[in-house]
Amino acid sequence: MYQAFISIMIIINFVVLALDHHPSNPMTENRKELMNIVFYFVFLFEMIVKMIGYGFTLYFQNSFNQFDFVVIVISTIEIIINFINLGNVSLSAIRALRVFRLLRMFKLAKTWKSFNDLLNLLFLTMKKVLYLTCILLLVWLLFAILGKLLFQYRMAFDERNKPVLNAFDFTKGKYRQGAAPDFNFDSILQSIMSVFVFFTSDGWCRILQDALRMPGINKLLAIVFFFALFVVGNLIIFNLFRAILMREFDQQSLLDKVELELKESTEETESYWKVLRDKLSTFVCFKRGTQV
Repeated sequence: MYQAFISIMIIINFVVLALDHHPSNPMTENRKELMNIVFYFVFLFEMIVKMIGYGFTLYFQNSFNQFDFVVIVISTIEIIINFINLGNVSLSAIRALRVFRLLRMFKLAKTWKSFNDLLNLLFLTMKKVLYLTCILLLVWLLFAILGKLLFQYRMAFDERNKPVLNAFDFTKGKYRQGAAPDFNFDSILQSIMSVFVFFTSDGWCRILQDALRMPGINKLLAIVFFFALFVVGNLIIFNLFRAILMREFDQQSLLDKVELELKESTEETESYWKVLRDKLSTFVCFKRGTQV
């Protein structure tokens, strides 16, 4: 009952935090602040009770308790700063600390077996794809640098979305006319974002279209670059990620199925032995009775 109450409080706290929006009603904000303080004291009381019951040594030996302690400390800092409203501290920065309370959802894994199995499977899978992740980051950075070398300051369009040649003024460091599209290769950060769009297959055709529309860009070179980026990044590496994840999930499902079958067979064997012991006991008692 106690653990169920804590789980319900975690879920309600998550829902209350999800209700944050802009612009907000001051009365609604005050109510949410009050509810957040109530949640804070509930979880603080839980932590104190566990510390008294287990003792500090046993309490901090549990990873879930360590995690909960960190979240409580961060929540305490956020409430104190919000209460005294220190100087020029931004309220948005203070409220950003509240995001750490969302991490408390992971405590449900302690009582929710399927959620716990899923988290363990994800952590195990991430360990196995560590080297593949390093390769992905290297390929990502490689294409970002290459795209910056090929298309930097060479993609610009005016207000009518018409291409503009030689629009960038290198002496002033800005465009003479027009502007670069939303996803471009003018800086390393913009280049990384554009490559990420290709990796996710979301809006990549717009970047390709902008590059092919520019008269100053070699069309064949652009097609080769974006084709290689799409094939290597999306079709090969991302599909390897998906294949590894699916394999791990299939293996876990198979292990769960085997474990369930073993458990059922064990219970069936125990029931057979119980029936056999009962029959043997009855037979022995019957024999002793006839001998007497």
